[in-house]
Amino acid sequence: MAECRSCGAPIRWVQTLAGKRIPLNREPDRVRGNVRPVESHEGQLRAHVLPAAEAERCREQGEDLWLAHFGTCPNAGAHRTTPSSSG
Repeated sequence: MAECRSCGAPIRWVQTLAGKRIPLNREPDRVRGNVRPVESHEGQLRAHVLPAAEAERCREQGEDLWLAHFGTCPNAGAHRTTPSSSG
């Protein structure tokens, strides 16, 4: 487990199915959660980001889903990256 370097909130780093690392809030979010933990073929825990309708259906069925910390961190804007322009 880790802490957000901006706000100090407890987070956990996970890798998405696409291989990108994202910080998740440590506890499930039963209102806005849209990230489902899944096991990869290699046996590692990965994050599967669900489409909004599927996430809502899963939450309604009582499934625990997590929320990327960017959705709740008061300093999230300081960590966003913008694609570099080619020129």
